[in-house]
Amino acid sequence: MLRAIEVLLERDGQAVDRVERLPRRMPDGSIGIEYMGLVYPIARAGRVSLDGRWCYSSEAPVCLDEVDAPLNGETRFWTVDRSGTRPYLFINGSEALLGETLSTFARAKIPVEHHGPSFRESASGLLHDWFLRLDVASAPSDWELEQLLADVSEPAVETDAASPELLMARLRRDHERLGTRLIAAERELANTLATADVKEAELARTRDEADRNKQRLETEAAFLRAGLEALRFEGAAGDEVALADLRTRVDLLSTDRDDALAAWTRAEEIAAQLRLSLETAHAELAEAAVRPNSPVATGRRQGRADTELQTVMRVLLPGIELVRGSTDFILTEIEDRRDLYGKLRLLVDHPVSVGGKRVHAANGWLEVHMSTGRGRDGRLYYKKREQGWSVLVSDKAAQANDFQWLKTQ
Repeated sequence: MLRAIEVLLERDGQAVDRVERLPRRMPDGSIGIEYMGLVYPIARAGRVSLDGRWCYSSEAPVCLDEVDAPLNGETRFWTVDRSGTRPYLFINGSEALLGETLSTFARAKIPVEHHGPSFRESASGLLHDWFLRLDVASAPSDWELEQLLADVSEPAVETDAASPELLMARLRRDHERLGTRLIAAERELANTLATADVKEAELARTRDEADRNKQRLETEAAFLRAGLEALRFEGAAGDEVALADLRTRVDLLSTDRDDALAAWTRAEEIAAQLRLSLETAHAELAEAAVRPNSPVATGRRQGRADTELQTVMRVLLPGIELVRGSTDFILTEIEDRRDLYGKLRLLVDHPVSVGGKRVHAANGWLEVHMSTGRGRDGRLYYKKREQGWSVLVSDKAAQANDFQWLKTQ
């Protein structure tokens, strides 16, 4: 488990405090300790300079693993920045350490274009104590710098105070840093005020629009209330009119119902008469079956059959007019009249479904075959008149004479 280390804190070359802290890993990879919310790198064995670079404690987490480099040994006090047009060597330490570094470069005959207190951040974003600007052509590589500065360290001689040049550089650096922060704060404040003004204007527009909508809605509500009142007064008169109309319709329906009942009653009476006639016919037929034939009986049956045919035509087939000798032909030649009555009824209800064919040389007459009870030699000729149909019932044997007669009609 990693333990806290004891370090001596120095400011302006003088010891100010001795603390025990857990080691922290700074953004540039070096090891430092936290003091009053800031993290400072360990400059030399057991010592930390509060005048050099620093970072916030949130940027330097506590080391969870054992540190590879010994904490009580020397750490690298320099870094190189080759991102610009000139290579820069940044140094963290006292002015005496800067002097040792310059002496080492002079002995190695490496030209230094300029040096002094550092007033800007390096490419890593960190601030340093000193800078050396090197010549591009003769600048040593990182490996050469490692070899040159391997024996250079912070002198053990403690100075009483920093030089005025170093103090002025630090003050100028702090002033520029504060000025930058002030400019950024002023810019942020201006943006905030501008945003607030825009939002205030939008709020004012929204408030005005809400007021206009409120007035419009109040006006519409007043119109709606007035309309509802008018509809309420008109509704009473409208209800009376609707009630009178409903009563009129009820009276009409009652009249139609009475007419329908009367028609149904008449139909029932006619049906009763037909049933009575049918029963009478059956009785006479049974009586005739047990009595010998006689001319008088035959005449009576002929008259009764004619009456029955006339009744059927009048009641069940209204609008059908039998012409020429159709009645006699029906009574004497047609034994089964179901096909005849079916076609006549279809002619009354739906003439198109009869399916008749046009008779040549007979204007307007149509022809259809039918059964006589003995065969399909029956013929039904029909023609439309103003009210109903003219119908000729005959057979194929009389077709030539029938055609001659139809031409004259």
